[in-house]
Amino acid sequence: MNESTEQFIKDAFQTLYAGGQDEAKAAAETLIKQNNINGYNLLSECFLIDQDIPKAQAVVQKALELFPDNWQLWMKKANIETTMNDFDSAHNSYKKALEFDASDSELINLNITVLFCKENKLDEALDHIQNSQRGDYESEFTSLRYKILFSQGKYSDMISAYEEEFGSAEDLNQEDIFVNLSEIYFYTGKAYNELGINDKAKKLMLQAVRTDFRNNEAMEIYRELCDNPSENAEIFMHQIKRDHTLIVSTLAESDEESIEYIKEIFGSEIDIAESTKVQNSEKMKYRGLVEIQL
Repeated sequence: MNESTEQFIKDAFQTLYAGGQDEAKAAAETLIKQNNINGYNLLSECFLIDQDIPKAQAVVQKALELFPDNWQLWMKKANIETTMNDFDSAHNSYKKALEFDASDSELINLNITVLFCKENKLDEALDHIQNSQRGDYESEFTSLRYKILFSQGKYSDMISAYEEEFGSAEDLNQEDIFVNLSEIYFYTGKAYNELGINDKAKKLMLQAVRTDFRNNEAMEIYRELCDNPSENAEIFMHQIKRDHTLIVSTLAESDEESIEYIKEIFGSEIDIAESTKVQNSEKMKYRGLVEIQL
């Protein structure tokens, strides 16, 4: 693939995620005419954003007829089947994706864990987490594990695990912002709340909001646990402060490439915080949670 084609593909995906579905579809059709696999990937993403799942599935199926050895297509097929509650087919497609030497087995196994959760096979999900190599997706697997334990009502087990893995809630340094721990703070805080241990629940809920100011449930629980108006005022001030931060997902393969994309869009002088790898099942290995101070 030449450099101009690579740039065309990058521009098309940027256009899509900026809301330009029609332009992205046109770009996808151009790539498909060139028998470029990225055209099918782009077109399926367009239909997924449009919530037209059957069309997205048809595009992926057509792509697999032409590129049967592409593990990303098999994983996308499985993701779509999961969305459609076609669980047996999804398991078969994930299994097929794992057959290829070049596949990202850690990412595929993370998606299989999500599939088990959607099937409400929570014990199987926990076993799968235990037996999977987690690698780059350690935080995503861990967040899922805490969410599952909470769903099972295993509050004491969650708290014991949290204290063993992250220390006491009383020792939280609230100046530290670890975005990848947000859901762990949240579900452990809910466990403390369910057990009536309000002081620790409040600390973890505050940290959940600090790491994800869009978590309205965490904010509501924190407000209910506050003893005085000034604490509520503090969290709202924090929310206002965080609202001046734009969270941007990119289609980058590295932190450096992610920052390059952001600067292309917002200008080279923009203040970009440290980027954090994130998981998005429909974007496969693409990464880049980037905080931009506006």
